[in-house]
Amino acid sequence: MKEEVPVVDFAPFLAPDSTEAIAEKRKALLQEISKACEEWGFFQVINHGMNWDLVQKTFRKSQEFFWLPLEDKLKAQPAPGSSPYPTGFNNKNRSQGVQDKKELLFFFTDESSTDASKHAYSQYNIWPDRPLHFRSVVEEYIQHAERTMKCVMAIVSESLGLPSNFLANISQEKLNMFMMHYYPQCIAENDRQGLGYHRDGGIITMVAQDGVEGYQVLKGDKWVTIKPIEGALTFNVSDCLQVWTNGRYKSVLHRVRNHKTHERFSFAFETTPSLHAQMAPLPQFTTDIGKPPEYRPFEYMEYLMIRLKNKSLLPNQKEGGLEDFAV
Repeated sequence: MKEEVPVVDFAPFLAPDSTEAIAEKRKALLQEISKACEEWGFFQVINHGMNWDLVQKTFRKSQEFFWLPLEDKLKAQPAPGSSPYPTGFNNKNRSQGVQDKKELLFFFTDESSTDASKHAYSQYNIWPDRPLHFRSVVEEYIQHAERTMKCVMAIVSESLGLPSNFLANISQEKLNMFMMHYYPQCIAENDRQGLGYHRDGGIITMVAQDGVEGYQVLKGDKWVTIKPIEGALTFNVSDCLQVWTNGRYKSVLHRVRNHKTHERFSFAFETTPSLHAQMAPLPQFTTDIGKPPEYRPFEYMEYLMIRLKNKSLLPNQKEGGLEDFAV
């Protein structure tokens, strides 16, 4: 039997009533989510409450931008030295020492921090002048993505047996990011690296796919394609959540393979702690249950610097940063 990423129906979580039957359904779904995070590190969600018409509208704006001439897209880049991170357009990303066959638009969200005067990274966003109404559509998408992510983080918290506000409060300052990806058609089998294998460095990532396959997760020793389901969003455990849960919830390698006959578009919304957040396995998953910590304490900035260094490594070297913090 072919393995597939678990699909979870969130309708009971969004139901306005709280009958006994709904409560039982929610309890069963929390167990499904927990199992998916432990065994896959990924799950897809249907009936999540995200406005799918808005998702499709944003995909159209994404297509309009990435179909522009390269000289126009290059205008959506920061001036050298003006930003601490390459926001805006990027077509030079590399994985395992190989250039990815993709283009990217990167934005920090407007709600990146509770202290806007010191840590508002959204001030570095570069918004394209074309296509028309691009910024207003994308900002509306980000607002909806923020709300959906807060809902999912509450549900994931409950799946761990924690209060629903736990993950939202553990690192109150967030450095959230939104990425729009374009993967061109790529026929040659040995030249289809849209995005090389990696683990995400935040807490949880939310991905919206168009209808083209290519997004894959490593299950055991096999790459499993995450089938695009109309109206579904994909969520995955990232490194911070793996650290906090002391390895109970898994941050898993994943990649994108470009399609042989179709171009592909996707969006990723990632929630991360602040740069100076202190990271360590939580007592609920260590001392409280008699398990030793798998990771030493560290500052999130230290972890990010190691991830940045490892981006230039070759395929037979490390693909992430958590190994450097293992006990």
